[in-house]
Amino acid sequence: MLLIRYSEIGLKGRRARSEMERLLLSNISLALKKAVISHKFTREQGRIFLVSDNEEGSIAIVRRIFGVKSVSPVTEYGFSSLENLCEIAEREFSPIVAGKVFVVRSRRTGSHQFTSMDVDRLLGERLMKYASGVSLKNPEITVYVEVRERKAFLYSMVFPGPGGLPLGSEGRMVALVSGGIDSPVASWTMMKRGCQVDMVFLSLADPLDTNAFLRQAARLISLYSSGYDPRIHIVNGSRLVTELTSGRFRYPNVAFKRILYLLAERIALDEDAMGIITGESLGQVSSQTPENLMALNLGLKLPVYRPLIGMDKDDIVEISRERGLMPESGLGEFCSLFSSNPALRVTSEQLSSEPIDETLILSLMGNIRTIRGSAIEQYLESNKGEDMRAGDTKEGTVVVDLRKKEKYLGWHYPGSLSVQLRDLDKFSETIDPGSQIVLYCSKGLQSAHAASMLRKKGFNAFYTDEETMRKSV
Repeated sequence: MLLIRYSEIGLKGRRARSEMERLLLSNISLALKKAVISHKFTREQGRIFLVSDNEEGSIAIVRRIFGVKSVSPVTEYGFSSLENLCEIAEREFSPIVAGKVFVVRSRRTGSHQFTSMDVDRLLGERLMKYASGVSLKNPEITVYVEVRERKAFLYSMVFPGPGGLPLGSEGRMVALVSGGIDSPVASWTMMKRGCQVDMVFLSLADPLDTNAFLRQAARLISLYSSGYDPRIHIVNGSRLVTELTSGRFRYPNVAFKRILYLLAERIALDEDAMGIITGESLGQVSSQTPENLMALNLGLKLPVYRPLIGMDKDDIVEISRERGLMPESGLGEFCSLFSSNPALRVTSEQLSSEPIDETLILSLMGNIRTIRGSAIEQYLESNKGEDMRAGDTKEGTVVVDLRKKEKYLGWHYPGSLSVQLRDLDKFSETIDPGSQIVLYCSKGLQSAHAASMLRKKGFNAFYTDEETMRKSV
């Protein structure tokens, strides 16, 4: 038997609490059914008891369900008196505390002739002869007794859950999600607050960046989205690279974010969603200054939620690791393509003068593929695309360095040519169509986009990153 605890749900009024309990049970049950675990629940005030045919598997699932504060495997006993209770608990706990420093923690619900402190004291005295000592502050082992009327639940393990509110209790949002670290953590944070979260991904080098993103999204959904099968909107934004590096935009890094906001708002309004979620953290990159963030909100009909706004990058990375959301590998962030001369303090008036018109947004809206989270594996299987990542660089290969000129001068692969992305079309006219081309940039996203564009022109192009090229020398 498992004892499931919640915290914040217990602070709600009777009606809201009952509704949230039912939603929590439904989300747990859906996750257990998906894992083919037979189960049944018993509800008591402030507690849920779960009996299943796979206790270990149930713990692993339940501790990932939003709304669950913690879960413990417990043993249930009936008792007739305080002495009888402590006698039962002594038999249960004596092997566990043997040779260790321990403490007893008990809580009591109902009418009894004894207090929780009485249980702590008497049981502690009984267990002392097996243990090496008692410590209230730094025990090696804690044993727990939960008394509910004439039943006692004994346990010594507590597995923490994510806490928060049950998924689906606080409406639907649309999240701008990339293949990086921040936006999946932002989505997770709002899911923890009970929001059903759909995702918008703008692809600049499909299928390479799309598939990398989907593999990361799959982890978030499979681990934490029990109770909701999110929509994933994949926007083909390859044309934006040409648009934003054409010289027509004065503030391409902020304009790019504005385009993302407008896309997310259109999608959110179509879905009757209540807001937009982003992974922005104040001052973390050039587009995330207070001035730029204020300008980005200009004229939006929906609120923008930024759950990471006050967090350090180290804090975000720690959450990502703890929750199993770290990307296995990445091509880098979108914004790196448009930040060669980043604008730090763009006003609303300056941003509104950028050539972001209805035609551009409608064009992007017309290039959206929408799938459900449950269909990611099927989508990946049928949309693998060509393997465009470079292997060994053979003799005669044209190697192109897409990084900034100063980085190229600091180090570059021997014999490589320095070409800026905006000059790629002109450069391609000077290359023998039969040549093999390997392009590299800092992380891989820029070179993946460039390789994809050259392939469409008929070139045998591949992409890689700076680290790989350094290792190959």
